[in-house]
Amino acid sequence: MKYSFSWISAQSRCAAVIALCIAIPTSETSGQRNPDTRLDSTLPGESYSWSPQITAIGDLLYVVWSDSRDGEADIYFDRSLDGGATWLPVDLRLDTNDPGAANSVWPKIAAIGDSIYVTWNDDRSGANDVYFNRSLDGGLSWLASDIRLNTDLPGVDFSFHPELAVSGDSVFVTWYDSRNAPTLSGRLDVYFNRSLDRGLTWMPSDVRLNRGISNGAVLVNPRIAASGDSAYVTWTDFRNARSTGVSDIYFNRSLDRGSTWLASDIRLDSTAPKAGQSFLPTVVANGDMVFVVWSDDRNQATDIYFNRSLDRGTSWLASDVLINTSSSKPARVSAPRIANDGDSVYVTWVDARNGAYDVFFNRSLDGGLTWLGSDVRLDTDLPGQNNSLGPQIATTQDSVYVTWQDDRESNSPPTAEIYFNRSSDGGSTWLSSDIRLNSNQPGESESRSPSISASDDSVYVTWQDDRDGMPDIYFTIPFGALPYGEGTPGSNGNTPSLHGTDALTLGSTFTLSINNAIGGAAGLLAVGGPGSKADIPLAGGSLLIDPIGRLVPIVLGGSAGVPGEGAVNIHVPIPSFPELIGFNLNFQAALLDPAAVAGMTLTNAVEAWIL
Repeated sequence: MKYSFSWISAQSRCAAVIALCIAIPTSETSGQRNPDTRLDSTLPGESYSWSPQITAIGDLLYVVWSDSRDGEADIYFDRSLDGGATWLPVDLRLDTNDPGAANSVWPKIAAIGDSIYVTWNDDRSGANDVYFNRSLDGGLSWLASDIRLNTDLPGVDFSFHPELAVSGDSVFVTWYDSRNAPTLSGRLDVYFNRSLDRGLTWMPSDVRLNRGISNGAVLVNPRIAASGDSAYVTWTDFRNARSTGVSDIYFNRSLDRGSTWLASDIRLDSTAPKAGQSFLPTVVANGDMVFVVWSDDRNQATDIYFNRSLDRGTSWLASDVLINTSSSKPARVSAPRIANDGDSVYVTWVDARNGAYDVFFNRSLDGGLTWLGSDVRLDTDLPGQNNSLGPQIATTQDSVYVTWQDDRESNSPPTAEIYFNRSSDGGSTWLSSDIRLNSNQPGESESRSPSISASDDSVYVTWQDDRDGMPDIYFTIPFGALPYGEGTPGSNGNTPSLHGTDALTLGSTFTLSINNAIGGAAGLLAVGGPGSKADIPLAGGSLLIDPIGRLVPIVLGGSAGVPGEGAVNIHVPIPSFPELIGFNLNFQAALLDPAAVAGMTLTNAVEAWIL
């Protein structure tokens, strides 16, 4: 296979890169990386895998889920260190009792760099307990024995649905707990434990966070956030009208890494007690700011309400804020999720104002003081025609990403798919057509329980999917750049690398970075369109693009001839053409290097797709 290389000016190189975004046919666009990736390492459909949770730190991706391959459920883990390009050859089990001997379910995960923390519910003692494991080396090794965090007697009481947050070396876990039920029938309390040494040691006695209750109550659904030395917990609380099932939203906080808490917890919904049911809160925090959102039926219909503190939970708005702007009553509104970046607060929920459930969104850019006058529907099929459920939200800077499960593809019986929408301008505008993420045939399987995480300029989604029988865990990247294949070594054994950064959205600029090459090297950037990924032997390595749609000359910086100093950034402006949505491009560079096979060294390749 031969290609003719012609040298042109830097200005023309830029023009050529722009042209490639326009000229390569777009008939094969898909709107996502295709195919999606299965993460559980059993045979497809061999066991029941469910409830995946994902977190991303730069190019480090960590996923946990429950898995019944050994009988009862265990907690399994997989990780990628290269933005989802490759994963562990075999997933890892994190609960350390005998495989399949007990039910380990509902895992939660948080991470800071290489440190990963996981907590879950576990019934090995005969009752439900809260267990924990951690890795400090990116998921390669874990504690030999997992740790029980509730400090009452094992096997006596029930501790449910732990939630997890981390800040620096501190790990905070909360849950609700029945240990006080024998004396106060039916009572559930909110408990907390913490580690200050990255999960190695914990408080010898856990802490009850709900205060001032003398007649018993039921407290459920605690949620936790952390920022600096502060930990913030909110929950659903029935103390004011337990017999009628009316609930409120309560809150407690610690400013000293969980050592001390407010003596009196704080009610965040501002109606009169017993006036309505407030439930399913969720919380985020950033610096001194704390934001809480929940479902509320005070208006004879379920709405979404919000409250905020700008002083680490000391004071709150005098009146909570209605977020949904529907004028139709009654409606069914539920499952709020919240994300924030600095002063920007983003909320999504499901709303049945049009019939079946749709996904709606509202946002504030001033710390929750003002909101959009009209909320925005994110699923773009006909309003209220099909159920869109379980929205999850993530944000990086001005970009907001929402994913959910949606049954539009099949109504008899309904079969859920995973859908996605995004805004690149802080929630002001969204894609006119949402994107289906599971790449199997529409309506052929159940894809449910999506989890989403965003980092830098990339967003990652995982879900459970039964396309092969029983559910497996699947993963995809709705848009962005992903390395694939391997390069070849040159001078001093250095292998040049190719990496893509910045968001691939219409009107943005995508940057390709070449590093670790010989200084001052000349070469060519090969560009291919949809379906051009290849593996063809060339110069002691592999040509990873075929057919090549464009060859763009490049010259690296760095001291001429010095190994490892060669580097260049290539900026690719993305035109604002709607027909480019879903467009796929593949890139690989070939560089002159006298020490390489055939005098040419190759980078790895990068697969990029636009949304």
